[in-house]
Amino acid sequence: MGGFIPATLVSIHCISVASIVFAGPLAFARPSAITLVLLSMVILQLAVGLGTRFRIAMVFPSYIAAVVLAPVCASIAEQLSARSDTRAILPTVMATIGLSSLLSGVFLVLLGRLKQSRAIRFVPYPIIGGFLGSAGWLLTKSGISIMTDMPLRWGNLSSLIQVDVALLVLPGLAFALVLLFLQNKSKHVLLLPALSLLGIGLAHAVVLATSTTLPEAREASWFMSSYRTELGDLGLFFLGDHIDWNIVMTSLPSLAPIAVVTAIVVVLHSTALEVLLEEEGDLDNELRAIGFGNMLLGLLGGVVGIEASGTTELAKQAGADSWRSAIFAAATLGMFLLAGHRIVPVLPTLVVGGLSLAIGIRFLKTWLFDSYKRLAALDYWTIVIIVVTVATMSFLSGMVVGFLIASVLFVVRYSQLGVVKHSMSGAEKRSNVERPGSEFALLQRYGSQIRVLELQGYIFFGTAHTVYEEVKRSQETEKRSFLHYLILDMRSVTGMDSSATVAFGKLQKLLAQKEGVLLFASLSAPIELLLRQNHVIAAPGKAAAPGKDAGRGNQVFHDMDRAIEWCEELILVEWELQRNRQFSIEEQLQGFLKPEQVEVFKSYLVRRDVEAGTRLVTQGAASDTMFFLAQGQVSVIGELKGGGTVRYRTYTQGTVIGELGLYTKQPRSASIDADEASLIFELRQADFDRLRKDDPTVALALHEYVVSILAKRMRRLDFEVRELLS
Repeated sequence: MGGFIPATLVSIHCISVASIVFAGPLAFARPSAITLVLLSMVILQLAVGLGTRFRIAMVFPSYIAAVVLAPVCASIAEQLSARSDTRAILPTVMATIGLSSLLSGVFLVLLGRLKQSRAIRFVPYPIIGGFLGSAGWLLTKSGISIMTDMPLRWGNLSSLIQVDVALLVLPGLAFALVLLFLQNKSKHVLLLPALSLLGIGLAHAVVLATSTTLPEAREASWFMSSYRTELGDLGLFFLGDHIDWNIVMTSLPSLAPIAVVTAIVVVLHSTALEVLLEEEGDLDNELRAIGFGNMLLGLLGGVVGIEASGTTELAKQAGADSWRSAIFAAATLGMFLLAGHRIVPVLPTLVVGGLSLAIGIRFLKTWLFDSYKRLAALDYWTIVIIVVTVATMSFLSGMVVGFLIASVLFVVRYSQLGVVKHSMSGAEKRSNVERPGSEFALLQRYGSQIRVLELQGYIFFGTAHTVYEEVKRSQETEKRSFLHYLILDMRSVTGMDSSATVAFGKLQKLLAQKEGVLLFASLSAPIELLLRQNHVIAAPGKAAAPGKDAGRGNQVFHDMDRAIEWCEELILVEWELQRNRQFSIEEQLQGFLKPEQVEVFKSYLVRRDVEAGTRLVTQGAASDTMFFLAQGQVSVIGELKGGGTVRYRTYTQGTVIGELGLYTKQPRSASIDADEASLIFELRQADFDRLRKDDPTVALALHEYVVSILAKRMRRLDFEVRELLS
């Protein structure tokens, strides 16, 4: 029984939706429309009830589809009437409605098949608000048209102040306002049915009190028209011989908003159902189920239907808890379908039109009044512009204007976010290469020749041009040192369009004027391909080896660290501190020992010549050795849990490595590999203990040296942390 109450409510809305579409010049066909909409909901309820992943899901005729269809169908009727082709009016209108439902169904099924429900969530909120606010205006118009039995246009608005017209509208307006007031006070499932019955009872009481007959009341537009439709006639409208397909095809662009807005509404309602039923839904499946149902009802010329959270909540409160309730709801709708010709003529237009008016007023209040305080000014006025465009032109025009405004706002807001996430000079941001003091001092002095820009987000011409402007401004203001190396770290870039390559090309030429180099790091494959196709970077390959004759063309690196290392090596080469310079162990030890202490300390060291690829330390092994690197290069390599390795730091000649483990005695946190043939002097644990016991003065000098090394690394780490937090 849980499906009976929501199905009864849906039946009332079916009558309202049919009355919205078939008003004015189409009022003569309203009986057939009511039958078709009811049959459509029977089909859709069965399709959704059997296809949904939710335990219960009730359907609802789409008011938004109805208000988009109403002016299109009225225009078709007027065109055919002007040609005196009255036989083609109903078949052509039904074909148009059916085609809109069929195409909407196909669109929903495709979205579901392609698993694109997530993409709909990215439709800007003001666009959704503009569509729903516009639907509110059209529903308000339609409600008045139902009560007055005439299409409401800007040209005949003055007729509303005429006494006879006002007497038709005011009761429905009062019904709508009372309904809205009571719904704000109570969410009881029986509120709308009870108020509808009260409205019906009062209307009949007035008829009796004024000694007016029901036929007279219908003639005066106080009650819905009587009708009788044979079910055997259904479906012939879509396949009839009198369809004007030229008019149908011409009307298709105006129907495009139905598919798009229906997809948005379906996702919104399905998301609400997840919360209501406390279940994890499959939105792609819901799109497929509703799309399939709309394809079926479209073949009959039926109006689009949706899955509705409101009627599902009514079903839940009434005791529905399984797919059987959906089947029972479909059977109830079938009962109304068969008995509709007896029910509809006793319904006053104040109830049917007032219901449409109430929904329209609620939408207008939510999106044109309540949203004023909730939304940013630009978002609010976007909604207003869309609603005004729909009210003065068409729903399709409002949709186009809305997406144009959203596109402009996106560009404006995205450009304000800032494409540069971090900007650092080479003196501040160093590579993970540990260098001797002389090289460290030189890079500290000339590191400003390197500039690292970490970019973020989606890059197009506007945001890429801000990078160009920033570099140009920097070149003009910083006269003391020229920018020789600009590294663009693309690690946080989500995408890039081809227009951005124009700005990067200008940046390349700007740097080339002063023999500068543009380097890219952390490029994704699509972005690298785009840059290569537009000749911003050369064909893929390794960067030129550092040296005096190293190429000055654009280079590509796996990550920012290796790009900075490459630049540092070039700076050292230019200042003739080549890495093939021979460091003696004595020269290295004199950096922290007195001359007379060098030979003493050297007696505790063990010389070791290693070949390239030799593993000095294995991750997880005991920490019992400190290494003095006299010649060559080694790297600290981390082994990842999922497989593969990562380079943490590289050490060159004249540096110390492994000192921390010797003090903490914790297992090695990473491996150490020789990148090339190297000369290493080891201070092992036993010799270290003997040094502290036999030569405490020398040991103290070593302690101070280790502390100074750790202090430098801590300063560097502190800088990097502050950069990340900024």
